Amino acid sequence: MYKYIAIFLLWAGTSIPGYSQTNVIRGKVTSATDGLGLPGVNIIIEGTTQGTTTDMDGNYSIDANSGDVLIFQMVGMMSARMEVGNQTSIDISLKEESTLLEGVVINGFRELDRNLFTGSAQRLDMEDIDVRSEADVSRMLEGKVAGVTVDNLSATFGTTPKIRIRGNTSINGNNQPLFVVDGVILEDLTSVNTEDFISGNANTIISSSIANINPNDISSIEILKDASATAIYGARAANGVIVITTKSGRSGDLQVNYSGNFSFKFRPSYQQFDLLNSAEEMSVYRELYEKGIIDISSSVRAQNYGAMGKMFTMIADHELSWGEGGTLNEEFLNNYENANTDWFAVLFNNPGFQQWHSLDFTSGSAKYNSFYSFSYLNDQGQTIADNVQRYTGTARNTFFISDAFSFGLKLAASYRNQRAPGTRN
Repeated sequence: MYKYIAIFLLWAGTSIPGYSQTNVIRGKVTSATDGLGLPGVNIIIEGTTQGTTTDMDGNYSIDANSGDVLIFQMVGMMSARMEVGNQTSIDISLKEESTLLEGVVINGFRELDRNLFTGSAQRLDMEDIDVRSEADVSRMLEGKVAGVTVDNLSATFGTTPKIRIRGNTSINGNNQPLFVVDGVILEDLTSVNTEDFISGNANTIISSSIANINPNDISSIEILKDASATAIYGARAANGVIVITTKSGRSGDLQVNYSGNFSFKFRPSYQQFDLLNSAEEMSVYRELYEKGIIDISSSVRAQNYGAMGKMFTMIADHELSWGEGGTLNEEFLNNYENANTDWFAVLFNNPGFQQWHSLDFTSGSAKYNSFYSFSYLNDQGQTIADNVQRYTGTARNTFFISDAFSFGLKLAASYRNQRAPGTRN
């Protein structure tokens, strides 16, 4: 009897390897910033589903074995791990977690986080566009952004294209988006409505201010597609906004960059079109005369007429006589019937030559940086009446006074001298 009792006492007082004792762990979770208790912190034993949360004052209690690892987690705070030993109280402080946002939307006044911007926006870097032969910025967006359509109604340089962001917002009014360059709204010289695009009015050439920007100066283009842009730029942004950010200087030694482009436009030929020659055209006039569709009385009252009408007018003015037997004056008509003028050779350049040169300088230090650029464009156009010359210059300086204060100065100038046929004024 006494022998077995002694063995039992020896067993109860001996420590056995691998045995863990369960303890009630209590403590408080605080913020490392201000030391205040953090409510709602999740505390989980690693590898299990057992856990608890802190109360309003940051206090908690949990049953854990010696050797368990407690994980402390909370949204906005960095997670922490603590191994349980023989202690019964564990206090811990959590640090705030900071995350670098990958995308921002640039507006006219400040940088807006994508998490705070509820509208639709798309950013294009000039490396993504890569249209080296296009001297007009507005034409670079064609086919580059979903929901944005660019209709070029004329090949004449500077002609305002129809740019639509997610369709038309007005039937007869202005549907053009708003252009913003480096935070400044770019005002067009004249207002162009829907009818002006097909009228031949010269306003379609001089209205586009964006055509006076050197594409080589652009760093990125941001397109705000929906009506939420009106909260930033007002009612004029109802058609969408195209935000253009130009290049700025870089710290370091002086860097000089040059880019040039040379292109040719060949004139068309009659082989590309199914047109009547002079003899075939006169045969049509003769058939109309024989069937009584045109005669001398109708021709002299007509506003426009061809060679047959000119003959009738000269007969009526007694400058020309009828042919033998009162028929058509064949001698007069034969002069036009045998004349086949290649009007493409007369009216078009072959080839039309375009050259574009851009030169920029950039330099800077820890206190300032500078960016200067100059460009020259000369486009002879396809017709002998087309010609455009454009000069642009940009000077941009940024000064860093301190880590909290900096200011910049920018001067941009543009001059364009252009002739264009086919305009009514």
